[in-house]
Amino acid sequence: MTIEFNGTGGIIEGDFGTADINVNLDPAIEFDGTNDYLRAATGTDEFRASDNTGTITAWIKSNNWQSADQCVFCVSDEAGGSHYLKVVVRNDGKLWVRWKSDGGTTHDCKSTNTLKAGAWHHIAIGSDASDYKMYINGVEETVVEDQSGDNSGNWFNDIDADQVDNVVIGADVSNSVSIPMNGHITDVRYYNSLLGATDIGILSSKIQVDDALTSVQAVHYWKINSDTLTAVGVGVDTGSASAINLTPIGTLTAASVDYDAFSVNAQDTVTTDGTFTVTQGKLECLSQSYLTFNGSDEEVHAENTFLESAIVDFSLSYWFKTTDNNTNDMMMWSRGRNWSSDGDGNFIIHMVSRVVNGNET
Repeated sequence: MTIEFNGTGGIIEGDFGTADINVNLDPAIEFDGTNDYLRAATGTDEFRASDNTGTITAWIKSNNWQSADQCVFCVSDEAGGSHYLKVVVRNDGKLWVRWKSDGGTTHDCKSTNTLKAGAWHHIAIGSDASDYKMYINGVEETVVEDQSGDNSGNWFNDIDADQVDNVVIGADVSNSVSIPMNGHITDVRYYNSLLGATDIGILSSKIQVDDALTSVQAVHYWKINSDTLTAVGVGVDTGSASAINLTPIGTLTAASVDYDAFSVNAQDTVTTDGTFTVTQGKLECLSQSYLTFNGSDEEVHAENTFLESAIVDFSLSYWFKTTDNNTNDMMMWSRGRNWSSDGDGNFIIHMVSRVVNGNET
């Protein structure tokens, strides 16, 4: 038996007997922040000109979001910079949507939270024809209007139809190359409707998640994970609409492929009497960080601002390990009905979840 790890990685732990194990993960394309981008050569005249609603999603990573503005996805007028819709991470580290038509006012809206450098993020920007919606890592953002525009939800059909002829991933190429991406972009999708939180949650759960799992399917889907840099390789469009394949421009070559972008983590003890092969990607041995409690008088207090915001609806998940789960009740987590203060401005957590005789209750 052979166990394959594909896609974007995972966790491996335990005894696999005599099974052969092969780590063969997706590569990712790295943009150099100077003149690397993917651009459609043909088929983009009046791109989605009838769409007044839609959603753009992608997975992105940069080692420095605040060095300069970086463009993820841009549809514009090839002849000039008076018409466009852009998805950008600006040098404040926030996710922005920028819309402009007929040389008029630029409508700028941004996220409340910033993106963390050196980490993969799933982003989504959409419109219901009246307002923009933004998500970072599956969580809806409070959209902030910039002083130069408003949250009007302007989309492609709000731009003159004959002015949206230029589809680019990784830069804005209206007159010349500007705000190029310095990092990784993969799994870019376009939907002609506004996705809800459930679908965004599915898309943010895994890079290259199966397109069939969402309630609607992408009309344009650029996986950007091929190790062949050709128009029908790295930039192939596998969506349901007529394909708009993208061509690599700039210094994108085979050297731009990051074969170690993703990893499998061998956690705790991993054994097998079979062969263990790493074909592509990384095998890492990263220990989980955790807290150790003495079973007597140690506990964690959460600041009241967090707990107050979770009074009505919330979800909780955690991992735990005990050395003796049959001696005493153990308080795992709680948020009691009555709040009490420890005198230092924190709230003490009361019992709700506990382990009794080895069983969580």
